[in-house]
Amino acid sequence: TTPLILRGDSHDQRPQPLRIEDAPAQGFVLYIPLRGGSPREGVLEIYSGRGPWRPDRWELLALLATEFGGALQRARHYEEIREQADVDFVTGVFNHRFMQAYLQRLVTAEAARRRTFAVLLMDVDDFKTFNDTYGHSTGDRVLQVVAGQLKLMTDRVGIVGRFGGDEFIIVLPRHSREEACAFAQAFQDWLTNYAFKTPAAETTAIAVSWGLAVFPEDGGKRQELLAAADARLYQCKRSGFQGIDRRRKHRGRDPALGVFGFLDSLVTSVDSKDHYTRAHCESTAEYAVMLAQEMGLSPSAQRTIRLAALLHDVGKICIPDDILRKPGKLTVEEFAVIKHHASIAEDLIVDVPNAGEVRKVARHHHERFDGSGYPDGLQGEEIPYPARILAVADAFSAMTLDRPHRKGLSRDEASAELQRVAGTQLDSHLVKAFGRALATADDELAVPAAPI
Repeated sequence: TTPLILRGDSHDQRPQPLRIEDAPAQGFVLYIPLRGGSPREGVLEIYSGRGPWRPDRWELLALLATEFGGALQRARHYEEIREQADVDFVTGVFNHRFMQAYLQRLVTAEAARRRTFAVLLMDVDDFKTFNDTYGHSTGDRVLQVVAGQLKLMTDRVGIVGRFGGDEFIIVLPRHSREEACAFAQAFQDWLTNYAFKTPAAETTAIAVSWGLAVFPEDGGKRQELLAAADARLYQCKRSGFQGIDRRRKHRGRDPALGVFGFLDSLVTSVDSKDHYTRAHCESTAEYAVMLAQEMGLSPSAQRTIRLAALLHDVGKICIPDDILRKPGKLTVEEFAVIKHHASIAEDLIVDVPNAGEVRKVARHHHERFDGSGYPDGLQGEEIPYPARILAVADAFSAMTLDRPHRKGLSRDEASAELQRVAGTQLDSHLVKAFGRALATADDELAVPAAPI
């Protein structure tokens, strides 16, 4: 922070520390650090000129250096705040608020110039299932990978922002529909060849869906463009088509399909037959992971149990509706039919991380500790440990969720029922551990919401 001086009459052309009492009256260059709280704010460079240098100028320079430094620091701080207000914290691309404002300005400007531009909405497929399986930190990495590639591709041709949880918006000024399709296709080609690594070093694919709107053909207002793009995105998701346009053929390999896409569609199909199923699978997964953590299982084992819990009822897709939706007690024949759903789930679960273990857990989650369960009549420690964990979580979720024909039990009532069947239906040690974990869980986990 010491001022430096370069004397005009010196043979040494390097600035030297300044001592005011030794300063010449003229013929020098002065370098004064700007005092804004950091020595790196900048330097004030002063040429003395040819006239004599009055002593009172030193005080003025010190004051100017302090003021300039403070102004620079405030400007830099303002820029940081402005950037934080405009940028999504997780992905580093622009946020929803900024993109809405930018799109509004672009509509106004391009309408006056009578020029076209394209708006792409892109959604990461099956992102919730991915988050449920691998955790939110890994889900954030997926978003960061996608955002990073989009940011690279839009450099100098467009702008990208995060529009929602797993949704991105890409605005491409002066792009026609065909050019926007080419952009989306280029991203698809990159995604096809990209293999995402999970924390367990497993390789999985990322899949996305697209929706496109072009100004002014698809709308002359910001809201109209977004609505058109969103409608086409929804249509793309419903059809399962991974491209930007049904009429457009993909070049090279087919776009990457998420490993959870097929199974998630099965869960959705089961849910359409019985609206209880998805809520039950998701709450069962939460309880199962809670118990697995209480028992000290590894993160990899927890992921396997979570995935098995999310998929354990997919076999119900093959169960007749009249049995699946029956409000009263099942007959012996009907119960024999519904028992097949566990082995059917085992057959359906393929191409997921640690598929062998996931299938085993799904198959045996209805075994009973006393050997009277199904499908194989295993008992005690013959039942795979993760399946015993899932059985406790499955029972608690089934009792506490509301059904169309009955209201769910309270947490205390369901806990008492678990204690009653401990040692016969369920592993008593796991029931005790579940009670401990439940006592420390927050209310949102302990009493899950279950829309009918």
